[in-house]
Amino acid sequence: MNKVILKGRIGKDPEIKMTANGQKMAKFSLATSRAWKDKTSGQKKEETQWHNLTAWGSQADFAEKWVKKGKEMLITGEIRYNKVEKDGKSSWFTDITVDNFEFCGSAGNGASEANSDATSSSTETEDDDIPF
Repeated sequence: MNKVILKGRIGKDPEIKMTANGQKMAKFSLATSRAWKDKTSGQKKEETQWHNLTAWGSQADFAEKWVKKGKEMLITGEIRYNKVEKDGKSSWFTDITVDNFEFCGSAGNGASEANSDATSSSTETEDDDIPF
């Protein structure tokens, strides 16, 4: 099984492209961070990792409409390793092919606007649904 789950902030608005065979794709980045306390100094440390993401078809349509720089999202997808040859030199890069989008954080962050119609569930709760 090849499955990755990432929670972070969108680094840039999606770049929308069409492939030669007419398939839509959206390329964008996601920043994930982790924080810890250094054992020797006691200082708080933080590290950010950047992930390249690609959405296809209906997921690309969703990304084009709803995914914006700075929004906090939960992304599930599949890790892909790609080789590019240029001037006789090979380079490898890692990309996440998006299966699902889900908004996180406050409603002002877009959670009330939409969720991916392909597979995600709503992150909001109506007041009538609260059991107390």
